[in-house]
Amino acid sequence: MPEKIYYLDPAKEQSLITRWGFNWKNFTILLNNQPIGTIATQKELKQGREFTLPDGQTLGVKLTGAIQPELELLLNGKELPGSATDPNEQLRQIFNLTIFLGILNVVIGIVSQMANIDVLTQMGLGIGSIMVGIVMVALAFGIRNRSLAALIAVIGLIGLDIVLTFYFATQNPSAPNPTTTILIRLFLIYYLWRGIAAIRKLKAEG
Repeated sequence: MPEKIYYLDPAKEQSLITRWGFNWKNFTILLNNQPIGTIATQKELKQGREFTLPDGQTLGVKLTGAIQPELELLLNGKELPGSATDPNEQLRQIFNLTIFLGILNVVIGIVSQMANIDVLTQMGLGIGSIMVGIVMVALAFGIRNRSLAALIAVIGLIGLDIVLTFYFATQNPSAPNPTTTILIRLFLIYYLWRGIAAIRKLKAEG
């Protein structure tokens, strides 16, 4: 059974534990290992529920998102730190993803150049991948500093990568089918796009 722990206070003395079964069934909330409430089905979880904690605080729980379900946890109407819809958490995840993509591009480019692997060469991977990877790593630190321009640049690079992948596939009939690769990149764009709202919200909050 999946489980995740959050904390209601900076000192991490009040732990909030969430557990759920397959397809988000029997979603259970515990505060300091004491049961607070249960939501039986995914449908009910999507509708959302509110629970009153022993100290009088209100905890809102709701499953949001269609393509990628996310658990929204609101403590007194504000995102619980570390939860899926917390803008700081979203930005942290996007920073980590961008760093990973950058390093992956560099590694693939180096392997392609050194080993002269036909499959990678046919996909247009090489020096260009290394340069893109280096740029993405640099942009990741801009994203961590809440730079909207850096995030949009990363999304643009992935979009350009989709175009180039399709182009190389059409120019070389023996190249691997690019459909899966393109779909993965489209999902990455969708995932990164959430960061735009997160950065704007964090800037608005100061």
